[in-house]
Amino acid sequence: MKTLQQQNLNPRVFDKSGALLEEPRSNPERVIPEQVAAQISNILSDDAARAPIFSTHSYLYIPGFSVAAKTGTTNDFKDEWIIGYSPTLAVGAWAGNNDASPMVKKHSDRVITPTWNEFMRKALPLFPKETLPSPQEENKDGIPPVLKGMWQGGNSFVVDRMSGKLATQYTPAETREERVVREFHSILYWIDKNNPRGGKPTNPENDPQFVLWETPVRKWAQEQNLNNENISVIPRETDNLHSPEFAPVVSIISPATGGVFSKNSRAQVVVSANSKKYPLLKAEFYVNEVFAGNSFVSPFSFSFVPNDIANISDSNELKVVVYDTVLNRSEANTVFNVVE
Repeated sequence: MKTLQQQNLNPRVFDKSGALLEEPRSNPERVIPEQVAAQISNILSDDAARAPIFSTHSYLYIPGFSVAAKTGTTNDFKDEWIIGYSPTLAVGAWAGNNDASPMVKKHSDRVITPTWNEFMRKALPLFPKETLPSPQEENKDGIPPVLKGMWQGGNSFVVDRMSGKLATQYTPAETREERVVREFHSILYWIDKNNPRGGKPTNPENDPQFVLWETPVRKWAQEQNLNNENISVIPRETDNLHSPEFAPVVSIISPATGGVFSKNSRAQVVVSANSKKYPLLKAEFYVNEVFAGNSFVSPFSFSFVPNDIANISDSNELKVVVYDTVLNRSEANTVFNVVE
């Protein structure tokens, strides 16, 4: 099947005598920042996130294509909408009665979305296949907890899950957990909607919507017997399980630096590792920064055929990372060569 680009189609509008009335003219203009657009597309294309309402692989999902979509239903069920797009095609669809009378009370995922889905399945293969851009990872330091989904409070702290104490710079990412002092309020208690990253508003009641939002939230919390906490729930002691002085001692016995392996022969890696405080848990092996395998029995060893490693070259870096049972870690590196 030829794509529209291959067919060199240029959609134009002519009158009955053949005179050109309209033709597309490129006049691009950026209306929102690129990162914001990528975030919106990421949200509207997240099949797993919308699964609780629509289920996975619903009519909003187009197999094999990167597509974002948003549905809409008017309160009186007079209009059912869906707008969906890929990087190359945007399509809107509407359902309703011509006399503006209400339809049967069904949401758009059961009325207009199947029609849109069928059209997109047929139309998208006619266009170049592209992927919606992913948003850049954002530094969330300093962002109010409620904007990170932690709606139960505005005063956050980070603990080490293993010790239950405050995390330090040495606490591994795997055991860090952000928590909040639990206080049950509406979002307008925690942020100013006109400056959402500016911190807790001094007088949230100045927002005309505040009482309308806050009252039912507080009523719900009381009905559920949910009491607010105070800063006494924040641990006073710091994580004492993780420290450089507790990290295992590790070295690579084989191969020696500059060792040579045959491309099609099995290579053996042998590691010496000793615990300083906690039992050893595992060793992870990386070739040219790509994970190659692991070992859970000390003394740790690992074998591989160089030719089976996708990123193998003539000269390669081998890295071994050893963890103890509380995830203190140490690593060792060496270089090996590969020949035919």
